[in-house]
Amino acid sequence: YIFLILNNESNPTNSLTLAKRAAMNDEHPIFICSQNALCSPIAPHLESMNGFMILFSSTKEEDGTYNRVQRVTFGSKDYNPPIIDHIQKDQTVVIMCANNIASHASCNFLKNNIEKKGVKIISKYVFEPQELDTRITALKAISDKPDAVYIAGPPCVGFMNIIRELKRQEYPGKILCDPAIRTPSMATQLGESMEGVYVSIMPTQPIYTKYPQVAQALKEEGIDLYNFSINLWDIMNVINYFVSNNIPFTQEDFMKMGRWQGISSDITFTPNGNSDYQFILSIVKDGKFVPVEESEGQ
Repeated sequence: YIFLILNNESNPTNSLTLAKRAAMNDEHPIFICSQNALCSPIAPHLESMNGFMILFSSTKEEDGTYNRVQRVTFGSKDYNPPIIDHIQKDQTVVIMCANNIASHASCNFLKNNIEKKGVKIISKYVFEPQELDTRITALKAISDKPDAVYIAGPPCVGFMNIIRELKRQEYPGKILCDPAIRTPSMATQLGESMEGVYVSIMPTQPIYTKYPQVAQALKEEGIDLYNFSINLWDIMNVINYFVSNNIPFTQEDFMKMGRWQGISSDITFTPNGNSDYQFILSIVKDGKFVPVEESEGQ
């Protein structure tokens, strides 16, 4: 049996209680969790529960602390490379970072890699995820006169307000973002404010080409495929494959498989229960996320 642990209180203690309850009814429970920070308290107890945890849309851990965990997810090392490739040597950048662990990690990864190219980081400004008034922070960034601004954060009010304020103040440089604005609710609320913004996305065109019936259903229901929904779709396909072929859920078996043909692109399973996803750079045009290569040809 597959147990999907639902916990809408974002409470690690409750998550652990639910996990233990599920384990009482199954000899080999499988836990699917969307946020690594909330599932970390569960991971050390997996051995005693004889369970296995699959993490998605979560911060990656590279230390290999837990060997009964597999991440089928993406992180800054997946979505930042297209941004890093796009920023040119000798350009100047201001980093604007939401005040949480994942966003700081993403900014540090970007900073270290673009500085190796000869890019100058002028400054880094931190904003709170629920910050309503971002005018002063945006004005500080603009006064630095950078060629580009990079914004990192979860789908949150502060992230949206930073973009809105940069546009309101008519910042003339490039605005580069992590994938948070690809979340449909964020894109809807930002509207015209996200025009011209650069963001890394998982390609969706292969999905609509390979699965026309799915494309039609999505269109009829008004559902937009994006990074997180693609990620979860891939996970359910992987689980179905393992169960159908009676493959045990272990890091070793994921490593033996090595690569999985996801609906958007291939997923590579790497040591310590990690994984790699492929992202491409897009620019927002008329409300759509258009691959940069395509937009340059238009």
